[in-house]
Formats: sequence, structure tokens, C-alpha cells
Amino acid sequence: MVARWPGSTHDARILRESKLQREFEEGRCGGILLGDSGYPLKRWIMTPVLSPKTDQQRKYNNAHAEARCLIERCIGVLKRRFHCLHGEIRMKPERACTIIAATVVLHNICVEKRLPDPMIEPEHVRVENQREPAAQEDIGGRLIRNQIILQM
Repeated sequence: MVARWPGSTHDARILRESKLQREFEEGRCGGILLGDSGYPLKRWIMTPVLSPKTDQQRKYNNAHAEARCLIERCIGVLKRRFHCLHGEIRMKPERACTIIAATVVLHNICVEKRLPDPMIEPEHVRVENQREPAAQEDIGGRLIRNQIILQM
């Protein structure tokens, strides 16, 4: 979790300048992240296929969108539980980061104690963002995504 950037900063830029990206690039982190089309396709970050042409590519994009929607719904639960997260936090970024981290810890305690989630209201989730100009795909990411698509 990185909360020190202004809200208008593109998520891809935050990732690009993060310790997490360095760890993935250096092979010190396992797994795969999901990103919208504003992120570059890499071996460790899967993005949707732009203009899918095959049924398998469309199935991949649908599965990708469903997973991202699940994540967005989880963030929505966190925002409904802690209303201070719903809008702009008007504090220094370091203080905002502390507040956000505290709400995540408190939320995890609520989950552990099996407290009910706040009322869940359906939210429209943007499936695609515009690509940030500097986003560049890497060939390893394309190969991995194609292998995943072939399994659809």
C-alpha cells in the first residue's frame, strides 16, 4: 500500500516509482498482478488485450475484468466501513498513509472477528483506463499472457 501520492497521480506512475516494482523486476517477488490498460504489460503484471479478436481473448478479458471488479468491491467495503477513505484526506501524505494503514488493519480485525460488512451497494467499476503515454509492453509479458489465453 502506497498512500503518499496525490490522488490525481496515475496508478501506473505510483507503481513505476515503487519498491514493489523494483522487487518484481529483480525477481525478488513472486506472483502476478492485474492491471488495467493504463499499466504496461510485463511478465509480472497482466493487462487486458486491447481490441480482442478471438473468443479466447474475450474470455481472458472477461475473467480479468471480473477479478478486478472483485478487488474494487473489496476496496468499496473498506471505504464504506471507514468513511474517511471515501473522499479526499486533507492531510500531509505521510499522515494520510498512516490513517489508511490503520483502517486496513482495523478492517482485517473486523474480518477476523467475523463482523458484518457494511451495506454493499453495487458500484460501477471502470474496466478500462486510458493508457499512460509511457506504458510499454515487454515481450515476456506478452508471452505469458498468450499462454494464459491459450488455456481459456
